[in-house]
Amino acid sequence: MRATSVLARFPEARLLGEGSESQVFALSETTVLRVPKGGSAGFWERRRAFCDRLARLDLGFRTPVVLDAGAVDGVSYFVEERIIGQDMTAALPRLDDAARERAFDSYLSAVTTLGTVSLGESWWGEVLADDPVRARTWAEFLCLRVRASAAAASPRVRDDLPELDRSVADFCEEVQGLPDSTPHLVHGDFFPGNVIVDESGAVAGVVDFASLTMAGDPAMDIVGALVFLDITPGVKPADIERMRLRVESLSPTAFSRVSTYRRFYALRYLHALDDPPLYRWCLETLDCGRNDRAG
Repeated sequence: MRATSVLARFPEARLLGEGSESQVFALSETTVLRVPKGGSAGFWERRRAFCDRLARLDLGFRTPVVLDAGAVDGVSYFVEERIIGQDMTAALPRLDDAARERAFDSYLSAVTTLGTVSLGESWWGEVLADDPVRARTWAEFLCLRVRASAAAASPRVRDDLPELDRSVADFCEEVQGLPDSTPHLVHGDFFPGNVIVDESGAVAGVVDFASLTMAGDPAMDIVGALVFLDITPGVKPADIERMRLRVESLSPTAFSRVSTYRRFYALRYLHALDDPPLYRWCLETLDCGRNDRAG
């Protein structure tokens, strides 16, 4: 395990969770230890600067703040401020109906707030990735991104989706009508597992800004916040229906793009073979899209 040498330096650390890019350990009531599982030194330096910039904004909830960084035996680590609370996935089972509604309302409010952040970029695309895909228009970026994902698809993905190239071509044709405005912050992986809530269910923080973070259409995050509920443990059908109605009411633009951006996420996450529920969701989404077109 990459973290072994770092943990020898921080014997008090206990695992809180991990994502595709790092492991996070509790150090104290106020700090956590983050140990990257991959990514270049440049990526992690960009992430640190981005988090510092984001933390200076008054969002109404907290975002990661890096306090210190170092390396042990060539393995990097970062000490960050701890956001007090539980990730929303872990918190949902203990919330009563009123707190549950408050949590999902706060969740939608938080993703909407993130979408108001202008990054000041003249291009559209990935902000932190090592080999960022960027373009002059939003539609061009979306097309370039799904083409790159398809080009990197494993033989297993090709076997599971023999019409992958057709799906990409259809998607690229569909997004040509999407308008450009001004690029805004898109988390790129906004779902309950990356949202910290307090005891009342209110959002206390949003974490895991990483290689999926983009300058783009904020409606994409709102769609992600809705569609990833399908595969989030502890979420009930009633939660999804209520969230769908809230999105339809509060963000008609996002609601009109649910089908399009759902397919984008499905094409973008095709590498997730180590996450069976997510991978199945990708296959089912793209298969349904194919059947819809055939019908």
